[in-house]
This record gives sequence, C-alpha cells and structure tokens, in this order.
Amino acid sequence: SWSALWEVRAMEQGVTLEGLRQEASKRYADYPVHLDETTWVVLRAPLRLSTDDRSRLRQLQRSLSDMQDDPQYSDVDLLETLRNMIRTVANDRRLADQLIEAIGEDLALLQTLFEDYSERTQAGEASHSAD
Repeated sequence: SWSALWEVRAMEQGVTLEGLRQEASKRYADYPVHLDETTWVVLRAPLRLSTDDRSRLRQLQRSLSDMQDDPQYSDVDLLETLRNMIRTVANDRRLADQLIEAIGEDLALLQTLFEDYSERTQAGEASHSAD
C-alpha cells in the first residue's frame, strides 16, 4: 500500500538533527514580551531552561501554589515569587528586571503575564512567535 511504502521511505531517510532542532523550537517556543518599541524580553519555555533554572522554577511554582492555598499569604511574598519566576525564565536578567520595573506592583498584570506564559509554553502547544 502507499502508506506502507511511505513509512519505509521515511525510515530509510531518517531525521536530521537540524530538523529535530526546528521541531523542538516550534513545540517548545519561547514567549517574547514586547517591552517597548525596540526591546523584547524573551521568557524561555521550561524545557529550554538549564537544569538548575528548571529546578528553581519548580521550587518557585511550589511556593506559589502553597501561597495560593494559604489565605494568610502576603501580597509582597506573592509579588516577589512571581518576579523571581520571571527572572528565572528570562533569557536576560537585565531585561527581566526592566520588565518587572515596568509592571511595578500590579499584581493582576504580573499574574496574568505568568499565567499566559505558562499556558503558551506547555509542551505541545502551538508556538507564540514575535513576528
């Protein structure tokens, strides 16, 4: 059958490392945030982080979850945790700090940013490009 012939051909040809890189870039796309006319802050997808950064992100996510389950959590602690999450996933710490400064103490904006980032960078989601 045609499909069996195609599968055999695909197996013979294999895949290239470059092809796999392109596929990984699509699947695990970064999340660019337009800070101003010339500046983009790139928030990296969790699987694109170093092992240490990914581990730190998981710790911060656990802290965030614990805080949200505790009615006594402070807004200051929540702000700092979300800010540290952005610093952890940003590809440039200086730009992450500029983004955090631009957001200020707007907890709703910070929470919305991180929720949207989390949704868009989950494995298998469509890429979110800066085009």
